[in-house]
Parts: sequence; structure tokens; C-alpha cells
Amino acid sequence: MPKCPMCTDGQMKFTEVLPFDKGKPDEVHYSDCYFCGATGIVDQTFVDAFNEQKKMWCECGNPSEETDYWDDCEHPDLSKHHWRCRDCGKVVQVG
Repeated sequence: MPKCPMCTDGQMKFTEVLPFDKGKPDEVHYSDCYFCGATGIVDQTFVDAFNEQKKMWCECGNPSEETDYWDDCEHPDLSKHHWRCRDCGKVVQVG
């Protein structure tokens, strides 16, 4: 069975970073991974869906810092409102 791609370094924990107000550090929380039920193992369908979704995200770093906003149901690839990188055309933020 495939390893869970969401677990933090195989620890069967899920890392969530909660941003604080300006001037304060982010808070990091570790909880049992709810994607695999803290087993570290998922089925291939989950891995395939994870890898497909990962392809939509910007990896170029958005050097121009310019984005385009798409409202709910406007973009054919994503029904939720989001911003796309003008450099590579991939998603930089959803919601």
C-alpha cells in the first residue's frame, strides 16, 4: 500500500501552520493525520488524486507577483474562487 503523502516525514502526523497577527510568529500544530487515520498508509486512488491536485499549484514562485482573480465557477478547471499566477498560470491561492 502507498505511503500517505500528507503525513509529516512519515510520523503519521499532519502539520498545520496557523498564521498569527503581524509581528508574531506562526504557530505550528501537529495532529494525527486525518487523511490516513494515523496509519501512514492510503490507497492508490488517494495518491493519484493528490498528485493530480498538486499539479494545479504554482511552483515558479510568482516572480512578477502579479495574479489574476477568478470568481466562483468562472474557470473551467476550478469551481472555487481563486488567484492564478500570471507567470505560469497556475493557482497561488484558493478562497
